[in-house]
Amino acid sequence: MKSLENVSRDSIKTLASRLLRDLDSPSALPYETEFKFDSVTLRARFNSIDGSSGESPGYFITWDDISKQVRLSEQYADFAGQVEAIGKSQAVIEFEMDGTVITANDRFLDAMGYHLEEIVGQHHRMFVDDATKQSVEYRVFWDRLNRGEYESGEYSGISPAWPMRPSIRQSV
Repeated sequence: MKSLENVSRDSIKTLASRLLRDLDSPSALPYETEFKFDSVTLRARFNSIDGSSGESPGYFITWDDISKQVRLSEQYADFAGQVEAIGKSQAVIEFEMDGTVITANDRFLDAMGYHLEEIVGQHHRMFVDDATKQSVEYRVFWDRLNRGEYESGEYSGISPAWPMRPSIRQSV
């Protein structure tokens, strides 16, 4: 896949000669390339047209505007970088929608005093006291999260890492 930005007349000539050279080789087909003009990105696909004698009398070219896909890919890369940075700087735990632990990073495990295998597959309620587990507020908290509603605040939790201080604060 080749991509061009700010295409000039000379670069179009260079592209055209390279393209013709590449298209002369049947093993190079189908051939794909991208053209970028400011915020617009086009993908061209070149396929040969099969002639009756087995020779290719020409090419069939399709064009797709992939500008939105390119922007989404760039956004995804940006978001992935942000998530990676959060994971390096904060204690992070990931849950299924029902509250089951999927994974946690080392910062979380160190802060809480657990090993990953101790918590994966367990429910979030392992981190709260019995009164909280039975409370209406706790059920409402999970109902809201399951509806995709944002929840923010400080919540008490329990941790074997601090037996003298069994209550920690976590933000959601």
